[in-house]
Amino acid sequence: MRTIRRLLSQWTVIALLGAVCAAQTPADPDPTPQEPPNPPGPVHPGGGSYGGPGDTVPGGGPGDTGGGGQGGGTGPSAPTPGQPVPGATPTGPGNWPGGKPPAGATGISVLSLGPDTATWEAWWALNRDRYLGVKAAIYAADAAAAPATGGTGLARRRPDPRFVADRVMPVLSAIIERDGDPGLVAEALVALARADAGRGLEDATSQRVSDRIVRALAHRQLAVAESAAIALGIQGGPRTIPVLAALVEDSAAGRAACARAEVPTRMRSLAALSLGTAARRGREELQRYAVSVLSRRLEARANVPQDLAGACAAALGLVRLGAGATSDQDLPAAASAGALLQFLQGVADDPERDQIVRAQATASVGRVGASSPETQRAAAIAWSIAAATDAAHPTPVRQGAAIALGRLGRPTDSPPDRAARSALTALVRDTDRLVRGLAWLARGEIGSRARVETEKEAAVEIQNGLLADLQTARGGAMGFVALALGVLAHDSALVAAADGNLGLKQAWPRARTASDASAIGLALGLRLDGSSAPLLLERFGREGDPLAKSSLALGLGLAGATSALSALRTASATDNHPLVIRDAAIGRALLSDDTVGPEMLSLLAKTKSLLMADYAGDALGAVGDASALDTLAALLRDEEVPAARRSRLVRAMGAVADASLLPWNEPLRADGHFGAPTESWTAFVLR
Repeated sequence: MRTIRRLLSQWTVIALLGAVCAAQTPADPDPTPQEPPNPPGPVHPGGGSYGGPGDTVPGGGPGDTGGGGQGGGTGPSAPTPGQPVPGATPTGPGNWPGGKPPAGATGISVLSLGPDTATWEAWWALNRDRYLGVKAAIYAADAAAAPATGGTGLARRRPDPRFVADRVMPVLSAIIERDGDPGLVAEALVALARADAGRGLEDATSQRVSDRIVRALAHRQLAVAESAAIALGIQGGPRTIPVLAALVEDSAAGRAACARAEVPTRMRSLAALSLGTAARRGREELQRYAVSVLSRRLEARANVPQDLAGACAAALGLVRLGAGATSDQDLPAAASAGALLQFLQGVADDPERDQIVRAQATASVGRVGASSPETQRAAAIAWSIAAATDAAHPTPVRQGAAIALGRLGRPTDSPPDRAARSALTALVRDTDRLVRGLAWLARGEIGSRARVETEKEAAVEIQNGLLADLQTARGGAMGFVALALGVLAHDSALVAAADGNLGLKQAWPRARTASDASAIGLALGLRLDGSSAPLLLERFGREGDPLAKSSLALGLGLAGATSALSALRTASATDNHPLVIRDAAIGRALLSDDTVGPEMLSLLAKTKSLLMADYAGDALGAVGDASALDTLAALLRDEEVPAARRSRLVRAMGAVADASLLPWNEPLRADGHFGAPTESWTAFVLR
């Protein structure tokens, strides 16, 4: 019953988060007769819709969303294959489970649900890519094996930029130019941007892609125009920044670009997040320009919708500015990192502002301060401690401060760093469950940064403190503490791993829920504990909770448990839950199983379930096996394939063609403040 209650509780939260992201986009007035109206069902900003539980590819033509009802089942029973797992969060585009959102749920804030959002699974969903490092591991293994096999030393599964330009991008461009289904066109825009960004080139081909995306901003269907705004952020580069800035400002140029009397609020918000994403990769003067545009929206205050203000506050955390003047007092936000920090702190401290906006600004303080000069970093730590411990601040702001401290802190003996660790230790006794969970994870992140001998003592102290907390942790707290121990040892070899590994193994019998047990198993994998393979494998074999089983599959892959390959292959068979199939496949890929890519491609091509196609495509995209691209292109040339099915193929093609080692929205996902979501932020990070 505990597992059932957990699933039902998490389903409520995830369904609402999904509703924020997947809310049906309103059609523009008087659409042109040549273009069909928005497809029925919830439409993701990237195009397409989530198929729901047990859905199959419809026999209808383009525009069919694939049907499917609301997830969660009809009663308190375990999910069955083909149904979304409440609380399960795929990393791939458009795959947030839950099917169609509950009626009337659009725009509901999850803040009113209190502790229901405080799960380690929610944090892991946004942060897992940087710890799994699937593409990096696969490409490195390919390169290492190449000399022994007479190869070139290149990663054979990494897409070649010339191949992508010649064989992939024309297929996606043709869909954008000629297909009549707006959901499919929207998906193709994002896929095309990913393919071009993955090439890492600024050439004539890239310019043509940029021009094509800009033209799509004027599409009569708002879902397509919004996807174009996202795609510009993915592609990045100097030429996209002025266009995105014009959209954010709702200027004459922005209105002309989108061919509307005014730029819709959600489009402005998505453009703001794209502006921060694109500027992050640009020169410092472009970043300053982006800060100037984004900060002006927050300075305006009056008549600035929450969604836009929250997006600007979050996007400001993505830029990297220099030290600037000796004093940043009274300087504009774009002047320096110190001036930007002061601006964000002012937004976060303002009791007259919306608490969601304040919370996103607080989390951005951690992002900006972590890469700022030491004086500014120390000041950001002091401010974050005050924000986290001030009971007068709204809970989302204090949650954001815990996130910020995890970003800012380092395992040194400096007074600011000692103060940060001390504050986080105290926060694990906070009255808010998410504050407590984020504080544990922040301590793990700080300990993971230990690289030199002088930082070892602090990291060991953090590990010892977490182990002590693990001894007394109950309920959901055990999962947070276990995951924090996994995070701590994943990136730092200074801390004696054996002590922490033993503590986790001893805690395993005390785990009362599948969630806690799977967190311990995942943590052992993150700590690269090969000796835990038998324990992990035994638990994996008897685990019936799909969400927990998927986490254990990843733990086996991270731990290097090659003895588990047979069990993982069995779990990848089509009679398993799609979530388990996906993560078992990723676990196999981490164990150097070369058959994962072809197997997931075959499943994607043959399955009649859109839900299964979502997860198979997600696994294929995570692996990034370029050998799949020709087959995907051939499948997409078949215009008899229904649009809902083609959208999954397009999504997978974009993910595979993108040679980037991490997802394009990783900078915003990592340590993202999921306790203070806005509609556009949710759409952006879950895309």
